[in-house]
Amino acid sequence: MKIKKFYIIFITFLLTLSCFQLNGTNVYADDNDTDPSVEDVGYYHKPTKDVKKFFGIWLTTGFALQPKAENNVVVGDTVTLRTDSARSAVYAAATLDRWARYQWYKFTPGDDKWTAVIKNDGGKKENLTITGKDANQTTYYQLQVQWIGIIPNPFAKKIYSQVAAVHTVPYPVDGEEMTVRTDDDYIYSTSFDMAATSTYAHADIIPENYTGYVTWSVDDTSLATIDEDTGLLTAVTKKEVHGTVTVIGTLHNPNGEDIQRTTTVKVGQGLEDQTVKAGEKATFSIEGNLGDLEDIDDDGEDGDEGGDNSGGSNEYTVKWYRDNPDGSRVQINKDDEVNGALSVTTDPTTMEDDNQSKYQAVINVKLGVINKSYTTNKATLTVIPDGSPDIKIDNSIDNEDYNDDLDYDLHLFGVNEGDTITRKSTLTNNSGTGILNGGSYHALMRESSVIKSVMLDDNELSTDDYEVVTNSKSNTKEVVIPNMSFKTKQSHSVEIKSTQGAVDQKETVHTTPYIVGQVSEPDDYRSDGAEEVISYSTNTIKMDVEDINFGTISPLSANETIYRPDELNEPKNVVEVDDQRRIKNPTEVRVTQNDNLINDDSIKLLGSLHFVDNGTAHDLFNNDQVIQATDEGNEVPSIGWSKENGILLHINDNNFAAGVYKTQLNWSIVESI
Repeated sequence: MKIKKFYIIFITFLLTLSCFQLNGTNVYADDNDTDPSVEDVGYYHKPTKDVKKFFGIWLTTGFALQPKAENNVVVGDTVTLRTDSARSAVYAAATLDRWARYQWYKFTPGDDKWTAVIKNDGGKKENLTITGKDANQTTYYQLQVQWIGIIPNPFAKKIYSQVAAVHTVPYPVDGEEMTVRTDDDYIYSTSFDMAATSTYAHADIIPENYTGYVTWSVDDTSLATIDEDTGLLTAVTKKEVHGTVTVIGTLHNPNGEDIQRTTTVKVGQGLEDQTVKAGEKATFSIEGNLGDLEDIDDDGEDGDEGGDNSGGSNEYTVKWYRDNPDGSRVQINKDDEVNGALSVTTDPTTMEDDNQSKYQAVINVKLGVINKSYTTNKATLTVIPDGSPDIKIDNSIDNEDYNDDLDYDLHLFGVNEGDTITRKSTLTNNSGTGILNGGSYHALMRESSVIKSVMLDDNELSTDDYEVVTNSKSNTKEVVIPNMSFKTKQSHSVEIKSTQGAVDQKETVHTTPYIVGQVSEPDDYRSDGAEEVISYSTNTIKMDVEDINFGTISPLSANETIYRPDELNEPKNVVEVDDQRRIKNPTEVRVTQNDNLINDDSIKLLGSLHFVDNGTAHDLFNNDQVIQATDEGNEVPSIGWSKENGILLHINDNNFAAGVYKTQLNWSIVESI
């Protein structure tokens, strides 16, 4: 999490704040417990209390991401304790301390006390990577974070994480069940630092002693992106970004199959549109996990509670505005601004006065001397006439040719060219008084889709009975079924089959079926179904290989190995692989050097390219060498190497001319069927 820094410097305030800092104390394990737990070994220092926020503002200093409490690692493997911390808004603005300094501490049962993890073991990094050494041994870790500045301040604020246990086990253990969750179910697509634009995803796995690892992805990066390792979900900060993103957690088991589970998070700018019938009330609420604005002091028993130092002067005001259909704008809560309601409910609505009015909130927060402000989007109130129909659309989509494990009624994954998609909708008028005449049903799909059949109430329609409208700008087409009328409590069913056109790239298409019709005026009634999402993939595997330049060869290079330049070593990949196959058969990535290395004068280099794998060299000249192999069901990963591994240039003892030599490597992907 990032907190924007406010450059307001109060040196005297810094000195006053510092006097409240206390030194951490060691807490030792109970020597009588043969199976110690976190409760037994205690902690290096009492953990800092949970962070308190209001809206997206940090009221206290602390951790947005705590290290995972229980961790299991096989001997020889590694596990990483990941954290994320930040300062309260007031503390960040009012002190000279600008940089976080990290120190991990560890305790192994049998030790006399907690000790600092040395720098060479990663003890001064935000995230700590630990290698399992001795089987059946448990070590406990705790992170200290202190913010420092140009001027030394030994009493600068310190915070302490929860204690994390790392159990080293002799054998790998698969996870069997997994659920995923997020800290917040709504994040803001705004650049204002006051709003919460990100949240963390977490996986809960059974059994707890699993030794696999979890990676994260999302179905639609136009709404939000996610860190593959930490699970930090961040909204795309553009005004037009609004929708629901699916967060996908993948548990990679050491032995068995991977497990995937999903959850959803809304993305927007604070308010959601509302639709009510005339005579009903509508409520607009500021979305998200807003928290409470309260005064936090820094004089707790530890002296490091992470308080806001605001001197008890925290408050907020909220102003609610309404844009009337006639274009006028009014504030509707003038008597309830200070610490006012974060939602507003209308009076009973009417078509004449309320339909298509818009609501907006402006929030101002005061934290001591700091003031922050945020303005939400404008949310639209739609009022349906009293006595009008109440048509609900129950819709679903299905791929007749392929079922992905992540598929559900409203989201299909891995759809390819030639697949047949069936769209079904049941439209029901739930009103006991309102009817609809002359309605038209609209179903949207990709422009390249080919309509196979359209059914209305189990009867196939001819092409004269429906219309296909193409919108090249949005790359969509609409199937429009006209002249649909609804009596009270009447239902109609629609089924549309279409074949998918060419899929040239991975993409996700969002569409929503709807019906429009007339109650009192043309097209004055509309009802939308649920959003349908289709994630397309090419069902291909593609490879993009970097050119490898070993530089100019000189006679001094004879009888030696020439390494790649540093920019082509890990973490950089030399071979980028995009594996979008639906059926992942066993696959090998191969490479061979068919021609000699020659210079511009056609002089042959007395040497060749080798593939080195952990000290074993394989000559690539006229040798089709396996570089990487994957088993059935596994995606082919991109390929990168450390300096000593991978494709290297070996020079023989023979004499040769200095210069630049070139050849071409032939790469291939071999799939077993």
